[in-house]
Amino acid sequence: MGKIIFDEDSVIQNSTNIEKFIPPYPGWNYVKVLNHPEDPDPFHNIKEGVYKNNVGKWLLFIPNQDFFEVFRQIAKLAKQFKLTHCFKASGEPTEKGEHVFCIYCGDYTKIAFVRKIGNVLINEGLLDKYGWTYRNGGKALFFKTDSATEYMSISRGKSLTLFKINNDKELYVKEFTDGKPSWKLITNDDDSNIVNSFEMHLTTLSMEDIDGDL
Repeated sequence: MGKIIFDEDSVIQNSTNIEKFIPPYPGWNYVKVLNHPEDPDPFHNIKEGVYKNNVGKWLLFIPNQDFFEVFRQIAKLAKQFKLTHCFKASGEPTEKGEHVFCIYCGDYTKIAFVRKIGNVLINEGLLDKYGWTYRNGGKALFFKTDSATEYMSISRGKSLTLFKINNDKELYVKEFTDGKPSWKLITNDDDSNIVNSFEMHLTTLSMEDIDGDL
């Protein structure tokens, strides 16, 4: 019997032929990796009153016609432990004809790991094909925390995003000055305090507040 890689509620199992796999519809299709060496599942063995939600995710917006191809690509990367402990993909497209893919990180204060996963997505061509495109032609991928999702359920457009990474693999963190957002280039991955401004800003919001900038 081979090594068990995927959680029992994952839509992918060790025996699954990923090359031919068609994710079920509708709803969210989870792929969960057991015993990830760098990104353990934060929801396993939670002690009541001890857990702090530092979960976040890199976001991809995949056109309907590319859904199966990208799902299989990411599933294979997950099986090789090149991504995180979990990813999920929406089974139903949005009004724009896109599927939302969430590449989870168990702790967004581990900046080096967040950067590593962003770099994998770039190296795999996902930024080039599906990244947010600016007027100058530059592209970026965005990272959103689960805590921010409580304030805005729509993951694209008007949302609270913590990190972005660009074509040059430069990682930025969102900061707030007097409630106004800006992007700061991260030069020290060991400084977990760089997320403090973002976290403090969340405490000032109500559920109706909306930040109009990525």
